[in-house]
Amino acid sequence: MYESIWYAVVAVNDVAQAKVDYERIFGASAKGEPEVIERLGIKRVVMNIGDGGDFIELAEPYGEHSALRRTLESRGEGLHTVTIAVDDIAQHTADLKARGVRVIEAGTQVFLHPGDTHGVLWQFRQRD
Repeated sequence: MYESIWYAVVAVNDVAQAKVDYERIFGASAKGEPEVIERLGIKRVVMNIGDGGDFIELAEPYGEHSALRRTLESRGEGLHTVTIAVDDIAQHTADLKARGVRVIEAGTQVFLHPGDTHGVLWQFRQRD
């Protein structure tokens, strides 16, 4: 079952500038400084939203083979991923597959192909 929208990932060209902008616009506080996550090919910063652990992740491409780089080149800056928390990822994945939905499984995360969801990359995760 769906719990809530947990976080959104915004693709940006300059994560340091985006951090400043989001602090000013939303009054949000960053959870630390921008960090590189090489395995994902991104440099990101997490902006806390509210008290419930929800957040906005600002991400810029890192490395020449970053998938995010290709997205920015073709679509520009903007909403990249919306993540929904689910109570049982295995059951949720089985339900999606039973309905014939194309899913992309990546460890403990499941994505819906954006070609099926009007250009939005939806992600499902079970909270720890």
